[in-house]
Amino acid sequence: MVTIQNNNPLAGIKCAVALGNFDGVHKGHATLIRKTVALSHEYGLSSCVYTFSEHPSNFKNGFYGIITDNSEKQSIIESLGADIFYLDDFDKVKDLSCEEFCRDILVKKLGAEIAVCGKNYRFGKNREGGCETLKKQMEALGKKTVIIDYVTADSHGTGEAINSTSIRRCISEGETEKAAELMGRPFSICYPVIYGRQLGRKLGFPTINQKFPKEKLRPKNGVYACLCTIDGKEYPGVANVGTKPTVTAGESEPPVLCETHIIGYGGDLYGKRIKLDFYRRLRDEKKFSDLDELTRAVKSNIEETKKYFEEKKGKGILYNEKKR
Repeated sequence: MVTIQNNNPLAGIKCAVALGNFDGVHKGHATLIRKTVALSHEYGLSSCVYTFSEHPSNFKNGFYGIITDNSEKQSIIESLGADIFYLDDFDKVKDLSCEEFCRDILVKKLGAEIAVCGKNYRFGKNREGGCETLKKQMEALGKKTVIIDYVTADSHGTGEAINSTSIRRCISEGETEKAAELMGRPFSICYPVIYGRQLGRKLGFPTINQKFPKEKLRPKNGVYACLCTIDGKEYPGVANVGTKPTVTAGESEPPVLCETHIIGYGGDLYGKRIKLDFYRRLRDEKKFSDLDELTRAVKSNIEETKKYFEEKKGKGILYNEKKR
């Protein structure tokens, strides 16, 4: 897959173009992208996923932060079979009319023969256009539009439509298992390991520390059962998201970090980017009376995490790249 940004046109290429923000690249997004890829094969076109490098809808409805950054989006969209991942500059197109967007962006810049969008798609200055507007404008240019119906949270098509806002809410409230059901994979982070206090090592369970970028959505503070990917191999882990109040008592503004004990791994990971998939929230973050009480709680969480993943593995319901 080719990734293009900085407003560059797709010279000489004809495309089926998937339109949307695609934060989280959830099940509804995946359906839309797969349909775009199928149409590109049917009509002898390239498949292009068009979105923005940054978009204000990632920071709305009281939820600050993105579910998936652009590198995560790129990896997931590539796994869905798209040929081109196009990241445009939102500020350069936000004031275009619907007619201008279809003519100058979709047809002239992207070579769109087919535009594919969901029922809730909005575009044009002040979001004035919807999917029917898109269809009308594209027809006027001699092009085709395909509108994808909502994908719902249940298998009967009668539940609430899956959307990025509901997924942000789940993650922000610590409902990571529900978020995984809506996305088709767990919420994840992948950031370098930084130096911490090394207290876990002294207590018998070494940990890695990772810092959330300010633009990344954070799960609700607490302890989570995670899967950690190291050199292509997955290890269960116990991750604490928060300020570690037992050891930061007295500090005015301790940073929010993700501190993870990786079960069954003892190598040096400083500076290495480690991917964490968040599965189940085990408990709230808590200030313990002393380090002995903290140690007992962590040991209990480790055993709970082992059991959780043994059961998931036994039922064959762990998420992985191939099941996207």
